[in-house]
Amino acid sequence: MFDIIAYLAQMLIYVIATLCISYCLFVIFKKPNPDFVSFNDGGFDYSKVAADIETMKTKLAQQNIKFEEAVAKVQIAELTAKIREKKLDIISKCSTINEKIVDYLIVEGEQVKKAQ
Repeated sequence: MFDIIAYLAQMLIYVIATLCISYCLFVIFKKPNPDFVSFNDGGFDYSKVAADIETMKTKLAQQNIKFEEAVAKVQIAELTAKIREKKLDIISKCSTINEKIVDYLIVEGEQVKKAQ
């Protein structure tokens, strides 16, 4: 007796699960009702919402351009800093070379004076 009740309960659960899945698929794949697509449904103005969406898209595009400009400025500043650093390295090396040349000329000048 209890086996039959358990079997019927299990079948009922399967039927309910099948109905739930069918309803979910129906809701997912249902085509929109043309009445709900209209721009004036019950006094609510969907055209204003569409215009607001377009305005937001425009603002986001402008902010994206500003962000890209800011990133480019940061990259330019970084490259400028690297160039300045390289210039300072070159100046440092040139001054070291100049010091060595001056030292060499002083030594040569002293040797020339001694030779005379």
